[in-house]
Amino acid sequence: MILPPISLARDVPRRFKELVSAAQGNFTYLIPVMDFFADIVIRAPRHNSDYVDLPSILNGFTRIELLSSHYLFLKNFRLDDLLYYLRLLFYFGVLDIEMTREIPRDPGDIVLRRTALADVVYDAVERREAVIVYSLYMGLLFKTPARNVFFSGIKASNIVDLVYIGLLNADIVSRALGIQVVNRNKLIGISRSTTSKPWYEPISDISGIIALLAALQIVKIRPRNGKLIGLRYQSRLRREIMVSGGVYGDYILPRGSMIIELDWLVNRHSRDELTGVDYSEFGGVVSTSIDWFKSKLPYLAFSSLKKVADKIVASRRLVEEQLATLYRGIGSSEEITS
Repeated sequence: MILPPISLARDVPRRFKELVSAAQGNFTYLIPVMDFFADIVIRAPRHNSDYVDLPSILNGFTRIELLSSHYLFLKNFRLDDLLYYLRLLFYFGVLDIEMTREIPRDPGDIVLRRTALADVVYDAVERREAVIVYSLYMGLLFKTPARNVFFSGIKASNIVDLVYIGLLNADIVSRALGIQVVNRNKLIGISRSTTSKPWYEPISDISGIIALLAALQIVKIRPRNGKLIGLRYQSRLRREIMVSGGVYGDYILPRGSMIIELDWLVNRHSRDELTGVDYSEFGGVVSTSIDWFKSKLPYLAFSSLKKVADKIVASRRLVEEQLATLYRGIGSSEEITS
C-alpha cells in the first residue's frame, strides 16, 4: 500500500496545470495522461500475481529522464512527480502499489500490479482505451478514496471542508489524504468556508483526484459560489470530447449522473454510505437495466460499458474484498493520527 506524503511541502507536480486544463475542458491535455495510465494498467500483472517493478512494465527504462523519450508527458519529471500520478490510479482502485524502499530512489523501487477491479475490466473489453477509462469509472462504484473524495466534495465549499466532511472517518488511505491537506493548509490558512482561493488549494493528492473527476465529466468544478464541485448532469461538450479527447473521447460518459445510475444497477445503492448523500438529491435513479444507457451513448461506448457492468456484477464480492484489504493495509486508521 502506498500513502500520500503528509509533509508541509506544496510543490506543484509537473503537468498538474495541464491536468487542471483538462478538467476545465481542454481535453487535448488528457490524452498524454491517459496514454501513460493505459500502458501501465495494460502491462501490469494481475491482482493475484507477484508484483512487478515499474521499469519492467515501461520498456526497461530505469531512469525517469529516459522515460521521457517515450512519454512526453514525463518530460522533466522527478520521482515525486511520477509517484503523484501513480497514486491517482491507486486511489481509484486501479493499481496496487508498493515500495521496496521506505524512501524510493528510482523507478525500480516501485512495484505494482492491477487490482481485481482492473482485472475484471481488462477481461471484459479489449481496447486499452476502454480498459483505463472504465476502470476509473468503476472505481467510483466501490469504497475507494476517489469515491470518498467525490461524494465529500459534492457537499464541500473547498478542499479543506471536504476533508472534515468525510475523509477523516473513512479508510486509512482517505484519512492520510485528509491529513496531507490539513498539514499543507497550515502554510496558507484556508478556512472551511473560503471560496476565493484557486479551487485546487492547498495543492495535494485530492487536487489531482478532483481534476481527474472533472476531466472525465463526472463533476463540474465551482458550479456556483460556495460549492467546490457538483455532479455533472449534462455535458455540452460531448462532440468536443469525442474530437479533442482522441480515442479516449469515444468512451467518456457525457455526465456524472450516469455514475449514480451505474451504482444503482451494479450495487443497488441509493445513497453514499460514508457521507449520507442520498441519490434523491440528484433526482433519484431512473434506470432499470443497463439498456437505459443505449440511447444515451455511442454504440462503441455502450457495448463496452455493458460488458464491463455485467462482469463487475458477477465479480462484485471479489472486487469489494480485495479493495477493502488494499485500503486497510497492515495498520489501522487510528495509527495514522497517533
